[in-house]
Amino acid sequence: MKNEREKNTPPAERILVAAMEVFAAQGFAGGTMEAIASRAGVNKAAIYYHVGGKAALYETVLRRFFGRTADVLEAAVDGAPDAASGMSALIASVSAQFRDNPSLPRIMMHEWARYGASLSEGVLLELGRLLRCTQKALKRGVAEGVFRETPVWPLHLAIVGPMLLFSVTREVRARVSSHPAAADLRLIMSFDEMSRALTGILLGSLTAPAAGARRTAQAENTP
Repeated sequence: MKNEREKNTPPAERILVAAMEVFAAQGFAGGTMEAIASRAGVNKAAIYYHVGGKAALYETVLRRFFGRTADVLEAAVDGAPDAASGMSALIASVSAQFRDNPSLPRIMMHEWARYGASLSEGVLLELGRLLRCTQKALKRGVAEGVFRETPVWPLHLAIVGPMLLFSVTREVRARVSSHPAAADLRLIMSFDEMSRALTGILLGSLTAPAAGARRTAQAENTP
């Protein structure tokens, strides 16, 4: 029995939410239109009417998510007062997107395992926008003299990769942390704690030597 909120949600929105959940659990190959229709509370004909076939549905789900995420990351980087704040905001925003959309990391893991076989050109373009956000944050830091020159792709992976694995390994980390030998490893933490830790690691590795020296001198001269 669906609650009132679900009843008042437009069918197209219910279909997209259901599709993300089914694709997260089964991947593109394993997710069926029947399962999506059942979860959304509609018939298969409604899916074809509102969105299209399975490939169109998958593309719509991913393009919408990555497009919205790119909008958020662009705003975070552009709105920061300086490069370090921009990079911190970028990492925090990536963390928040994974936290607030738990199905998406699982879809990504399914897709990467299949070498991106089901990713359309439109989805790839949105993924490119995400990479450009990292590039913009990095370039600003280099221009301001606070970041050293760094290849964009490894940096992007260093941001997204840890948060992706953090998102999908909660159950495994909980099991490992229950073992006495792992009690001091702090494997269980919040997304915010993980984001702050990752920010500290990456900003430390990105800091240009001259900027690091300036900060050390400032610290030494502070009464």
